[in-house]
Amino acid sequence: MSVKFLLSLNKCFRPIPHPFNEELSGGKTYGEWEYERGKTTIDCFRPEFDEEKMFFGKTVLDVGCGEGGKSLYYASCGANHVYGVDTVRHYAEKSSALAKKLVLDEKFTFVNCSSLELPFPDETFDTVIMNDFFEHVSNPAEAVKEAMRTLKFGGQLFINFPPYYHPYGAHLTDAINIPWVHLFFSEKTMVEAYKTLVEPLPDAERRLALKLSSDGEHIDYINRMTQKKARGVFSSLGIDPTYKKTIPLRRFLTPIYRMPLLRECFTRMAVYVFTKEGTNKHVKEKTFSFAGGNDDAGNNIDNGVFSRNGI
Repeated sequence: MSVKFLLSLNKCFRPIPHPFNEELSGGKTYGEWEYERGKTTIDCFRPEFDEEKMFFGKTVLDVGCGEGGKSLYYASCGANHVYGVDTVRHYAEKSSALAKKLVLDEKFTFVNCSSLELPFPDETFDTVIMNDFFEHVSNPAEAVKEAMRTLKFGGQLFINFPPYYHPYGAHLTDAINIPWVHLFFSEKTMVEAYKTLVEPLPDAERRLALKLSSDGEHIDYINRMTQKKARGVFSSLGIDPTYKKTIPLRRFLTPIYRMPLLRECFTRMAVYVFTKEGTNKHVKEKTFSFAGGNDDAGNNIDNGVFSRNGI
């Protein structure tokens, strides 16, 4: 009964623009959609930071890069080189094709690996960015530790994410249009409704594999990250942000957003910046194992895709 009610209620709400649906209808690809929205990433960190401070002349790591659209936007901002990492292997081909289309292929490398075990030496990057990633990773604390390890001293880690109680914090908006659906329906109901809505689509297998657990019973695409949980993660690591803010859903909703009990529900984005303190520039030697041959820089590669054995 609850599944039928959710499906009926879903028809009352306007569909949310989503890259999967746009690509399916012959519009922009997921990567192109990301590229066009790259500026919105930087907007989250303004006025303290801009494209020049974050990317110009820097070696950048984009964690959870998807098809690399935003990574390529960062490259277009004057970065020396951007490495985009993601666990989805087929994003490699698509991101590479987009990089060539945008004539940014010499400034971008897709790396197929886990954010929990990054295949880079210590102190490699000037900037590490986690845009719309922190709410997805299975072990947020370990991901932050790895990011900080790979940062150069004086480098900065940029994190922004929509908290779980955001209206679309369930991350099912490619099919379910109801705001705060996860507050009113059980996970089991949402899973069954989502399956019903996407199974007729030609890319249903891709969507179900991305959003649901291997048994198809749970939503494992998100970790239900809230601002409170994020503070707990940072506290457990003993690190404090050098910059932080929250962005309300809409300006006219600011009075509601300011109420402590409702802030999680009316926050559009939580924003944090961490700076790796210290002046020691020594890069520790580490051995990394990859599949494939070597590129001109001596990095082991497999058709342009880096991957650590076993990942």
